[in-house]
Amino acid sequence: SGHTGWGVYSEFCALRPADGLDPSPVVQTDAVSELCVIERKDNQLVIGASVKINDLAIELSKLSGSVAKGLHDHITLIAGHQVRNLGSVGGNLMMVKRKGFASDLATLLTACAGTCVYLDAEKK
Repeated sequence: SGHTGWGVYSEFCALRPADGLDPSPVVQTDAVSELCVIERKDNQLVIGASVKINDLAIELSKLSGSVAKGLHDHITLIAGHQVRNLGSVGGNLMMVKRKGFASDLATLLTACAGTCVYLDAEKK
């Protein structure tokens, strides 16, 4: 969604507009409104894949409790403002899955017993 993986993995840099290549994603996930939502359901926070990392931090700042505060405080330390404003939660987690990216966000969500639901090309 935010193409922030370019700064981490050189193979993403192969698709540079300066080289005449189109770096546009196959699917622009921020255009799917259902993926841009954060919902509170049954004492859980359901986070859409296209939610920007900064938007997650803002939502956590509205919640009470030490876990929400701890998550918020640490998320605001991830990367810089530009990356948090562009990078999505789903993109970050997929870099972990596909590339073994050392993600603070994935570690934080794992520590909170978070689960990730996704579909691959075979809809598994």
